[in-house]
Amino acid sequence: MTTLLILLVACGGDRWETLTPMSIARTGHSATALQDGRVLVVGGTSSGGETLRSTQLYDPKSDTWTDGPNIAEARSDHTATVLGDGRVLVVGGRVGNVPVKSVFTFDPETDSFTEEQSLSRGRSSHTATFLGDGRLVVVGGFVDPLAPGPEVWDPDTLSWTEWDVPLQRTDHVAMVLRDGLLIAGGRDSDESTAPALQSTALLDLTDGTLTELPDMVAPRTGLGGASFNEGALVFAGATSNSGNPSSVMPSIERFDGTSWSGFGTLSAARTSPLVIGIGEQAVAVFGGVLGTDLRASAAVDVVDPSGPTILAGTDMPDGRMGAAAARLQDGRVLIVGGSDGIYPHTEVWAWTAPKPWR
Repeated sequence: MTTLLILLVACGGDRWETLTPMSIARTGHSATALQDGRVLVVGGTSSGGETLRSTQLYDPKSDTWTDGPNIAEARSDHTATVLGDGRVLVVGGRVGNVPVKSVFTFDPETDSFTEEQSLSRGRSSHTATFLGDGRLVVVGGFVDPLAPGPEVWDPDTLSWTEWDVPLQRTDHVAMVLRDGLLIAGGRDSDESTAPALQSTALLDLTDGTLTELPDMVAPRTGLGGASFNEGALVFAGATSNSGNPSSVMPSIERFDGTSWSGFGTLSAARTSPLVIGIGEQAVAVFGGVLGTDLRASAAVDVVDPSGPTILAGTDMPDGRMGAAAARLQDGRVLIVGGSDGIYPHTEVWAWTAPKPWR
């Protein structure tokens, strides 16, 4: 029997710096690193509860923000993904509690938006995964009407194709593996008492067929995830959406292509953390929801499956949930806005990873 040793230590060598804040407080927005080095921030919800159309562009060389063009339809809890040609595809979202189906591309050469073909139905809190062949796959989310299948964006035809696959879930993760898209966890209802899903499945990216995979060790909703070589990791989450602190987990699981197993724990239990790649195949896990009176977590962890190693980093300057993250070209991770659990904020911080992962 082989014993898996996981080292849990304090990072040391990581650091935070406070940067120029945005002009508008936001939560539920997106932050996307552009190929020219800038970061595009789109939409979100303001401190007054307004769903925003405004955008801002951050230049890390000068530590300055400029106002970008308004997007034609306000949105929060959307996705904004860089395509192969450098443009950004902004998909779905919601206005208040109403999902939107409009889609726009942002062109960083002209700093302008172009409206594209809409989704077949509105979606928010979905996943959008860019594939190596240029396509983008959108899975799940809060939708109107219910029972959606995945939708696939074709950059050649500038159109969407909906696959007739039963993948009704939200607050899940979607990760690219060699033989398809791994879908894990989440929940299949927007009811506050909806239990978390333990099920996982593999979506074939050639014909849209779905293959059931083994269940995770524990049901999880609001989890984070990342793929590595032949497998994947999922982080934290909760066993239900009830807000009960006892349902929130710090544990990590690993999928090796065949089965799921435990992989250690984060430094703090939370849901909906930000997960972003650092180094060659490690990830950093930032903030999230503690589950106690919806307070925001300030915890930071580095997870490297090649060690395997889990390291507790230096806490963020303040707890954040509903923030957005982008990795800059110099390797730093930008944390933009978000809420402390009460109000959205304008603050922007940059995190420098410990030396092995810079």
